[in-house]
Amino acid sequence: MLIYDPPLKDEIEAFGTAWCGPEMYEIHKAHLIARYNPPDDKVGQPVEIICTPMPTRFYTIRVLEVPISTGGICPAYELGTGSSMAMLTAKIGEAIADGMLGLHNS
Repeated sequence: MLIYDPPLKDEIEAFGTAWCGPEMYEIHKAHLIARYNPPDDKVGQPVEIICTPMPTRFYTIRVLEVPISTGGICPAYELGTGSSMAMLTAKIGEAIADGMLGLHNS
């Protein structure tokens, strides 16, 4: 039996104009809900936000690979959050796309 649940109002508001999620979630299924693209004058990476409702929300911040001007590549990576962290997830996604937050191997 499939169970459906609508996105929460505060969840949609947290992602603002980046929101691209469905009108209804299928419980226990991953859904693309937001996209952040770097502004033309920034060196950030594109970000996709995935929500898996259970019925609390768990988010995956999927950072996409991009080429850099020196000929290298900024690799793709993912971060995950605990339940109900929409605002934090949105802020992290936006910061990565703006080039203000990144992951570096030491």
